[in-house]
Amino acid sequence: MHNQFQLLRRVMERCRQAVVFTDSENIICEVNDAYVAMSGFSREEAIGKPPSIGKSGRHDAAFYKQMWDALEQENYWEGEIWDRRQSGEAYPKHLTISRLLDETGRVVNYVAMFEDLTEQKALESELERRTHYDSLTGLANKVLFRNRLEHEFRIADRRKCNVGLLLLNLDRFRKVNENLGYVAGDRLIQMVAARLTENIRKTDLMARENNSMERSADTISRYDGDEFTFILADLAAPENAAIGARRLTRAFETPFLIDGQEIYLSASIGIAVYPQNSKTLEGLMCCVETALDDMRQAGGNNFRFFSEAMNQSSNNRFQIESEMRRALASSGFALAYQPKIDLASGKTTGLEALVRWRRENGSLMSPAEFIPLAEETGMILPLGEWILETACRDVHAINQHQGLELSVAVNLSARQFQYGQVPQLIDRVLASTGLPAHLLDLEITESMVMQDVETVIATMHAIRERGVTLAIDDFGTGYSSLAYLKLFPIGTLKIDRSFVKDIETDPNDANICDVTVLLAHKLGLSVVAEGVETAGQLNYLLSVGCDQIQGYLISKPLPLTEVEDFLRAHKPSTLNGTVDLWSGDLAD
Repeated sequence: MHNQFQLLRRVMERCRQAVVFTDSENIICEVNDAYVAMSGFSREEAIGKPPSIGKSGRHDAAFYKQMWDALEQENYWEGEIWDRRQSGEAYPKHLTISRLLDETGRVVNYVAMFEDLTEQKALESELERRTHYDSLTGLANKVLFRNRLEHEFRIADRRKCNVGLLLLNLDRFRKVNENLGYVAGDRLIQMVAARLTENIRKTDLMARENNSMERSADTISRYDGDEFTFILADLAAPENAAIGARRLTRAFETPFLIDGQEIYLSASIGIAVYPQNSKTLEGLMCCVETALDDMRQAGGNNFRFFSEAMNQSSNNRFQIESEMRRALASSGFALAYQPKIDLASGKTTGLEALVRWRRENGSLMSPAEFIPLAEETGMILPLGEWILETACRDVHAINQHQGLELSVAVNLSARQFQYGQVPQLIDRVLASTGLPAHLLDLEITESMVMQDVETVIATMHAIRERGVTLAIDDFGTGYSSLAYLKLFPIGTLKIDRSFVKDIETDPNDANICDVTVLLAHKLGLSVVAEGVETAGQLNYLLSVGCDQIQGYLISKPLPLTEVEDFLRAHKPSTLNGTVDLWSGDLAD
């Protein structure tokens, strides 16, 4: 036995691969010099320890279960694995493990052999970089761009959305090379690439050098020479590609500095959209190149869609966006307030703040039209802050004047909730307006809270800790999970007007309202029904135990100047156990 062990030692020492010899309990009893060199653990540090002393932490339990299942079934496992050197550095290795049995089938030893793959992985990474990335800018090259674009086509088909393709060409860049030389031209291309990268959407991760499914909000590539392409994913409307194009044109508003010399550049951009303009990669490239050529012939320094109809729609949206910015700067928005009535007492308990915008041409634009544009352009953050602060200040003043404790409900947009630092905003607004926290109701939609649920729940708890109430608006119209609903620290469910509208004639809508009230009360929540317009709707909601209502039966949304008149004029009374909402006529 001693001679066999010495023979084993000599074989291990001559082996260029690392060798680890463990006993039946998988405790290291011998290693070779190659193991010491690769792992950094000395022989004394390794012997008596399990092989997991070099565990990287990069693999989950399922990975190791698969490994041990293979050893039990086949007495052998082979594969790539990440370990950690004694210094703490993680490294990849190719590992084989053999399980040795005696004549009775009992495990005697395990023998593991591995080789360090660090250099091989580095070479593979460099080959990947040279194959798929531009050597001058580090951006995705034409090969990777085309792969990603086709991938986005498939995703767009599943999600029923659009993909924008932008082709950007630097205007008159040839003169830079002629006047400053190609070295300076290359440096300028690098600076342009960096600045363009700063002006693409950052809501998702940038393109990775691996094959994971992580996707960029926008993917940028250097297509050829002084041309760059951009893939705009998940566009709700084709015209939204213009928002990205305007961001890119703003990248050229300040000059570039080369050897102390200011260089002013401009760019022309062509835009094509999948699937409206073409459903193939080659077809879409032809469309975007045509749009770019048209833009350059028109003088450049702007962008143009392949479709003339999209150009017109984009121009209209740009005009609306410009008007919105002016309205924000000049207090061009206004709030209207719709009362909420408690069905048990007939009292007005609160007001919902609703934003209104009268455009410069005098027309009133629906929030359903301008709120999505405000979200896309980022204007929802200052607009949302203005709405919240104005609503809290107005209702606090009403309460002071009339000796009431009305609450105010304010809708939060998805972008506000995700990026607007809502808890900090609440602190600022309540401190500046004086409204008590328990009189502020923030309304969020189901679709908002179902995105990144853990983060959403943490934000909701931070809001509730401030004493503010949370409500789920338009309940039942979006994707929801009852398993998550019980985890949300909310106080109210609001039944959407689409279910209230036909409760007198549609048994399904009536049942939805009934079940929603029952569910909410089981969870300890109150229920508000929106869009109540008839006495029949009111009577049904009373019969199922709904807590509060709002709608044209009570009042249309009122400007601030009319709210106090409404509160003074509509005094509730109780008649025959049924709420008689006012002593006067129904509101218009």
